[in-house]
Parts: sequence; structure tokens; C-alpha cells
Amino acid sequence: EDVAEAINWHIMIVRIKQLFQEHQRKGYSFDEALKKAVDEVVTARLKEGLSDPRLRFVNEYHLAGVLFTPVTRDLETALQQRAELERLRAMGAGQEEVLAAIRRITSGSEADQEQHSSTLGAL
Repeated sequence: EDVAEAINWHIMIVRIKQLFQEHQRKGYSFDEALKKAVDEVVTARLKEGLSDPRLRFVNEYHLAGVLFTPVTRDLETALQQRAELERLRAMGAGQEEVLAAIRRITSGSEADQEQHSSTLGAL
């Protein structure tokens, strides 16, 4: 069963990538193409009676090594983080500026997690 689930996840990820590329060829922006691809795959999955995959998103940024933003389940948040990093890249930001931005993103993410945990604790 675990192998079957892993295969299904792989198929889902490949399908998201295929649809993303198709949407970009049709002229959709990066953000629009990704949102549309994820929505189509998750919707199809739910219609087939399969579970919600609870996807997680992270940005990988290359600058004198590889840096990552915090993992989030919210695609919109991941896209906003990506946009911020892309703005820094376009401005020619150095490593310290990029690291500061990722630290700020991480600290905001940790605060969100703490608030979420305290909310769940109150329930």
C-alpha cells in the first residue's frame, strides 16, 4: 500500500508539472500556471474519491549555495515568498539581503505556527 501511495504521489506531481508547462505555453504567468495546474490536479483527485494530498510548498533559491524558504501548505504564501526573492534577484541583492529576507520570512512562518498551535490548544 505504501508503494502504491508513493506511485500515486509521483504521478500527481508529474501531472502538475505537465499542466504547469502547458499553461505557461498558453501564456499564463508563472503564478497563474502553477495555481491552475495544482487546482486541476487536486480537483481531479478529489473527484476520483482520493484523499486531499495536503501539498506543501517551498522555494529553493540559489545564491552562493542553496537557500530555502519555510515549508507552507498555502500556495499563495509560497508564491508571495517567491515574488519577494525574485524582486531581490532583479535588484541585484547580495547574499546578506537575501538571507535577511529569508530570516524574516522564516520568523513570520514560526509566528504563524505558534499562533496556529495556540488556537488549536484553545479548542
